[in-house]
Amino acid sequence: MLASLPQFVPQDVCLLCKGCCRFREEKSPWRPRVMTEEAERIEACQNTRPGETLVSPTMDGGYVRALSCNGHFRCAFLNTADNTCGIYHDRPFECRLYPFLITKKGPETAVVVHLSCPYVQDNRHTSAFDSYAAQLKTYLQEKDVFRFLETHAFSGGDYTGCEDEIETLFTAGFARPQADNRTEGPVPPTLPTPPTAGPTAGLLAEKNLVKRYLSFGKYDSAHNAVRLRRTGIQNRRNEALPGYPAAGIREFRRLHLSAFSFVSIFAWKDFFDFDLRLIDNNLCVFARHEAGSFLYLPPLGNNVSPQTIDACFSLMRETNGENGVSRIENVGEDQLAMFPESRFAHYRKAREYCYRREAVAGLKGNSYKSKRSAYNQFRKNYFYQYLPYEDSMREACLELYDRWAEGRRQTHNRQDIYRYMLEDNRKVHALVLEYDKELDLVGRVVSVDGRIKAYSFGYALNDEVFCVLFEIADLSLKGLSTFIFREFCADKDVEKYPFINAMDDFETAGLRQTKMSFRPAVLLDAYVITQRSKGKWA
Repeated sequence: MLASLPQFVPQDVCLLCKGCCRFREEKSPWRPRVMTEEAERIEACQNTRPGETLVSPTMDGGYVRALSCNGHFRCAFLNTADNTCGIYHDRPFECRLYPFLITKKGPETAVVVHLSCPYVQDNRHTSAFDSYAAQLKTYLQEKDVFRFLETHAFSGGDYTGCEDEIETLFTAGFARPQADNRTEGPVPPTLPTPPTAGPTAGLLAEKNLVKRYLSFGKYDSAHNAVRLRRTGIQNRRNEALPGYPAAGIREFRRLHLSAFSFVSIFAWKDFFDFDLRLIDNNLCVFARHEAGSFLYLPPLGNNVSPQTIDACFSLMRETNGENGVSRIENVGEDQLAMFPESRFAHYRKAREYCYRREAVAGLKGNSYKSKRSAYNQFRKNYFYQYLPYEDSMREACLELYDRWAEGRRQTHNRQDIYRYMLEDNRKVHALVLEYDKELDLVGRVVSVDGRIKAYSFGYALNDEVFCVLFEIADLSLKGLSTFIFREFCADKDVEKYPFINAMDDFETAGLRQTKMSFRPAVLLDAYVITQRSKGKWA
């Protein structure tokens, strides 16, 4: 058996979908290919007769058998009653890989993603997708996996005629290296290294440069002045909800997304190689990883022109080719006018929750009745201290994170990608706890009976908005999460900011419900921008 690969699409999402494992034709190109050794293993484990697994056998295997079913065809192992797989633990490699596929692209073997998958459509332009693609690239180069693909000369499926349903992510050669007879496995393919604008050591040294360019313009320039002159948030895509207090337009004009901070860049430095370049006197923050290069933020400066944006995409294409990775992330709704739809596609990536700080600090009125109850319950039932974070608390905080994450893994035990995100975020927390002073963070902990049971860290985004970077609380202590959020909003180091940005909900229903329950004043949409193959500037 090959090493396990975390499943990108959560299992509960798969079980509700009626798309996979069903085909329009009996000999559909979307049928999974099955290697001979896989067919033999399936037959041995499932007590099926030889030949029941495969149809159209070849010297090296064949395709899974498709059975007629209500006017279409289905995989022979699909249980239509509950939408489960009858050979799930022994399913072929191609099934484990989906919605990612391997195919020939000219002389090269390419890894592509199937765009018809609803979960891909919702998550294609997210950091979770990028992280998984990078993990997948590494997985395909593991010794046993590489040997399996190489042995079977695995070139994947033929999707001729279906090109509009797939998007190339990266190429991966499965030919044995010729240089020497090393036995430790092949050298993974590398992406072209973009030219650098200067020394790369010490991202912290670039903090003042980033902060200076973040202060330019406030995205209040002519290209989006029409949007900013609108009379109220209720007319905007970033809308206040009915019955929720709405921020006035003067206050809202500078409510940037949380990514518009050096903290946001530094926190992810272990996952991306950041390359800061000046293009037309605008700061462009490129992020590079295994899957390719993208622009982490829209260009920063007072003179962002179409030529600047074109130059950014040209640089990304030098690294990525035409594989679809090139994009600009964390674009605010006010900035969409910079990217006319004749030339660019807009995808909503995430939604951030902004609160009036005084409302959360006060917890007044019927809207916060349940929150007041939880807050008071914690104060009544526990002997606690609310304290500034100190370096000596780092290990205790990380131990708390590990306990909290283990609880989340058990809750989401069928969602591989969620568990993968927990591992990534653990690295972020460890880094931020180590460099909190250099990043000018506000950090607070809550100890109960002398043990740290919650911590929260945040940073000033601008004069009006304070961002809560992350918050971890022992969920076995009732009311603790409400307590630390309220105390943080009322903290003397935070009280001067009118708004609190509590970041996004990671597209999870539970976190979305929790963040909505605190009555956000406004929801800020973050967009991903990709360049259309053809089009003209408006």
